[in-house]
Amino acid sequence: MNVKSLIIVGGGSSAWLTAAYLSYNNPEIDLTVIDKKHGEPVGVGEATLLHFGPFMEECGFEFHDWISAIDAGYKTGILFKNWQEQNKDIWHPFNKGRFDLINGISNWDIWTNNQDLDFQKYILSDLDSSKKNKVDIENSNGFQIDCGLLTRYIIKKLSSKVKFIESEVVDIKYDQKDNIEHITLENGDVLSSDLFVDTTGWSNVLRKNVDKVNLSDRLFVNTAVAGHVPYQNKQEEFKPYTVCETTDHGWVWQIAINSRIGTGMLFDRNLTDENEAKQYFCNYWNHRINPENLRVLKWDPFYLKDPWKGNVVCIGLSSGFIEPLESTGVGTAIIAATRLSNVLKERSFQQYDIDQYNAQLVTLFEDAADFVAAHYAANKKQSKFWNHVRNKFVPSEKMNLILADFENPYIPVHYDGNLFRFFNGVGWTLLMLQLGYNMKPKSINVDHEIARYKLIQHYVESKKYKWNKTRHHLEEISMLNEIANFKK
Repeated sequence: MNVKSLIIVGGGSSAWLTAAYLSYNNPEIDLTVIDKKHGEPVGVGEATLLHFGPFMEECGFEFHDWISAIDAGYKTGILFKNWQEQNKDIWHPFNKGRFDLINGISNWDIWTNNQDLDFQKYILSDLDSSKKNKVDIENSNGFQIDCGLLTRYIIKKLSSKVKFIESEVVDIKYDQKDNIEHITLENGDVLSSDLFVDTTGWSNVLRKNVDKVNLSDRLFVNTAVAGHVPYQNKQEEFKPYTVCETTDHGWVWQIAINSRIGTGMLFDRNLTDENEAKQYFCNYWNHRINPENLRVLKWDPFYLKDPWKGNVVCIGLSSGFIEPLESTGVGTAIIAATRLSNVLKERSFQQYDIDQYNAQLVTLFEDAADFVAAHYAANKKQSKFWNHVRNKFVPSEKMNLILADFENPYIPVHYDGNLFRFFNGVGWTLLMLQLGYNMKPKSINVDHEIARYKLIQHYVESKKYKWNKTRHHLEEISMLNEIANFKK
């Protein structure tokens, strides 16, 4: 089918990220966005994955412009606080390169023969500087953002490139194959298009029928109470990383952006009452936030078997949602937008393209579900929620694959042909080690005592490098904001 026109229905970050990418990379397609007048972003997905910065560049947005406009901060990683047990954290680094070579041998390989040395200290050396709120901007590509400001920024940038209609869909005319012939808006407009993109969230306004894969049997949270907390000491609280800390009822996220902290508590509404969760969460913050200022978000984790069906493509929450733990919400929308853009390079699509796109998105969701679930594998906390997790948890096929070949951190699970996955073998191995699973020593062609000395020496030199190359997060963001203001 030829594509000369495309209509995106729905607002929020998924809609406008898709619009931004398509308008820049597929400018020959006539693009329209339809959003209700008082749309509000969900406001949960404010931490991004490593591909957010390159994606914004591929939309034609200048770094010094957008990072200031959307109130962003850096994200060097995710700290899972007290995650395995009290005072035992897990670190998921977001630096571009995780392993170094020492005389041609990976520091990782050397460490596997010296496992009495602290893994986080000698291998995850960026954890120490991150905890001191310092960033190495040459090796950092993750960001924490305000999704509401991101949406407004993109709307402003696309004002002359994309037709924007503030209205709502009130009626849809389908053909016999459930393709959309035209939509009727509240303002009276009747519109047709070659292709429609549904970014209306869990309501799936444009799809006549949805076939969902329910992930409730594999995942553990389905509700959040969320809000914003003002800074009391920005110098200390403006952290360049996401914090996910266990609680009796589940876990709390903290995402620091330039103006405030986005935060919420995840729990299972079948185990914890909503009002109990609100009170517990406010106590967690020493009442720096009040129950009446909290939003309650409810979902059942799922993904669509066919996010693209006929002439309707579901992107963002309308295509599926796992949970916020590894920031895959915005990440999935970005991958979906780029995949759709690639299909439309020829301004047409066939059923083969639809099938391939669906296979890619299903793989993405399955990968995210497996990796997120694995985080819950070895928590020792005693509470109703965590006891439930231990009784319910079943290792995925991929987790068993990783553990079966656990001397090799480079297991090729990142790509299957052209099926994209978020989390590669390295990420899995870092998680499994910090959860307490044992790794076999790897063969190295060097004297073990010399290798051990070199590893310790490398750590000392790395500390010196980071001392000279890192800058305090608040100082770095303040400088970037000054640059943005100067350019205006």
